[in-house]
Amino acid sequence: MGLLFLAALATLATIGISLAWGDRAPRLLPVPELVGRTQSQVDTLLPVDARWQVRYEDARRDGTTPGEILAQEPPGGGRLAEGGTLRLTRSIGEELRRVPDLARLPVDQAVARLEAVGLTAGPQQPAYDEQVPAGTVLSAVEGGRQLPRGEPVTLVVSQGPAPRPVPDVSGQRPDQATAALQALGLVVATAPDYSNDVPTGVVVGTDPASGGEPVPKGSTVSLIVSLGPRPIPVADVVGLPAAEASDVLEAQGFVVRTEGAANRDVIASDPAAGTALQRGAVVFIITRRT
Repeated sequence: MGLLFLAALATLATIGISLAWGDRAPRLLPVPELVGRTQSQVDTLLPVDARWQVRYEDARRDGTTPGEILAQEPPGGGRLAEGGTLRLTRSIGEELRRVPDLARLPVDQAVARLEAVGLTAGPQQPAYDEQVPAGTVLSAVEGGRQLPRGEPVTLVVSQGPAPRPVPDVSGQRPDQATAALQALGLVVATAPDYSNDVPTGVVVGTDPASGGEPVPKGSTVSLIVSLGPRPIPVADVVGLPAAEASDVLEAQGFVVRTEGAANRDVIASDPAAGTALQRGAVVFIITRRT
């Protein structure tokens, strides 16, 4: 009885399948090997009358190119019913690489770290920084992103502190001018010099001069501090008539006083010839009295 019952069930199942497929079972067609092929080749390799639905799933894998078939279900060599679904895994390229943290690394070390993860160093973008030494990476423009293998990464590289424009400190006291320059990170030296226009002890200007090219941080800037007018050497007027000698000395800016006869030749001067005096100083010319 048991065997008769199972036979009856099998008969009923066969009748049901036949009714569902219009008295014919679905054809099972061989599945071609598609792994390693490209998406453009898939349609040319499928049975023309299979009426399969092809479903793609994208994935990344190193060593593959976009469009390459990585896996399939059913596998190649298997069979799939007419009108069934063929599932293919399609490459969209190699795995993405996350840009590593490159801040504070020397450029050569940053390049090596990029190459170690499969990326390359692109153009450098210079930037000034008050703290980070020149030649050190500040950041990567693509920092934190995931990029395809071989993609370039732009490095922002420190150029060190920005150059400083030398300010105009003329007319200031040396201590004021020094404080202003040191606040900019500059080193101050003093260079006294004579000036006919600037009072003694007042800053005449700087070297390098203000308004010129900016200078690097830490550069030395000389303060030119006035010594007042340059002293004038007393002309040698010995042997000249007193009147002529007086004219020469007055032309130098001195006040002339005569000791002796005004119509005689000069036998000496006080201070002596060659002595450096400020303009307006008194010079005595000495003549014979008789």
